[in-house]
Amino acid sequence: MVSPLSVMSFLPIAEEFVMLGASPAAVLAFLMSERAYDIQSFFIISGLFGLKSAALNFSAIFISLLVASYFLKTEKIELEKQENGNHHFWKNQARIFIFVLLGVAVASVFRHAVPKEMFFSYISGELNSALAALIFGFLFYFGTILGNYPIAKTFADLGMAPLGVFIFLTVAPLLNLVIILLFSGVAKIKPTLKYIFIYSLVGLLVSFSLKLFGLI
Repeated sequence: MVSPLSVMSFLPIAEEFVMLGASPAAVLAFLMSERAYDIQSFFIISGLFGLKSAALNFSAIFISLLVASYFLKTEKIELEKQENGNHHFWKNQARIFIFVLLGVAVASVFRHAVPKEMFFSYISGELNSALAALIFGFLFYFGTILGNYPIAKTFADLGMAPLGVFIFLTVAPLLNLVIILLFSGVAKIKPTLKYIFIYSLVGLLVSFSLKLFGLI
């Protein structure tokens, strides 16, 4: 969770981790954690939403990753070998940087193009905002996890309920069509879906629990 690099940087060398003796399930859990959070995440989220929200988001993601990783520990996983993947490190980093900029650009356009009143009428309610967060998170890909944060801020500015924003920050990093396809090409579809399903379910339960106790 605290690595400063992107999951894309580690995908090409996942097979090398296994060859060095690492469990494929542990490597997949490592890659999922790498995608779900970043060392910069806490500081960016605290700047956008405050220290309390940043701490709760970190806790929710950590718990979700821990539970999902636990249930995956006995799964038989075969990681696909990435031929000559380590030679594309800087190319992947440049591509990811472009995706992040794209996320910022889309957020800006969305913020100014969508009438606040119309958006608010659909996602101001708690349940509606939760459903909208899941749909947006699943369908739209904004590069690294850092690309999700300006989108979340835009949703909040347009009137999305705090629960929906928190779910988007917590669940959307992994419950995303592009991410599912990405990891399915590395660890097959069954363990990928199992991990993401458990992660998302726990993330939703934690999010609703925090709302129930008035923390978000």
